[in-house]
Amino acid sequence: AGKALKSYLWVRDSATATGFVQKGSWLVDATGPVTPAVTDDGAVTVLASTLHARWSSQDPETGIAEYQYQIRKDSVSGPVIVAWTTAGTATEVTRSGLSLAHGAAYYFQVKARNGVSLWSVVGNSDGIVVDLNAPSIHGVAPPDGTTYTEGEAVPIQVVATDADGDSLQYQFLID
Repeated sequence: AGKALKSYLWVRDSATATGFVQKGSWLVDATGPVTPAVTDDGAVTVLASTLHARWSSQDPETGIAEYQYQIRKDSVSGPVIVAWTTAGTATEVTRSGLSLAHGAAYYFQVKARNGVSLWSVVGNSDGIVVDLNAPSIHGVAPPDGTTYTEGEAVPIQVVATDADGDSLQYQFLID
């Protein structure tokens, strides 16, 4: 495997012979591509219909001829929501038109085929969770229209919640 071989031909008729003449070369490739490294767009997405992933693999003997991907819900062995689909030789895909469930995790799986049609082991992303619930702001202090004098401390407070119980980060901007 991985070795380039040359083929030679020798021909003789009743009077003369050609001697050995190289007429071709070929490569023995007995191994599939390296397992693809697959990366999705992080731990959480706020999109309900689109997922994106990128991947990389290599095959030193005959190169990558095709990638295929599929998407599973809940785990790398969970229900298939997008069956094996060719990506050609592209190393990323944005899949839209999905109906993603809030709170569910989705996993990309990718396999690579080399120039002699051997497949790699399937590579998996680490999963991305769909969070469609934005936090809610219930109150802000100081209330609108409040007046302060120069040099006076202005206490700033906010009351906000997240329906999923996610931790919240607060940022304030004074214009």
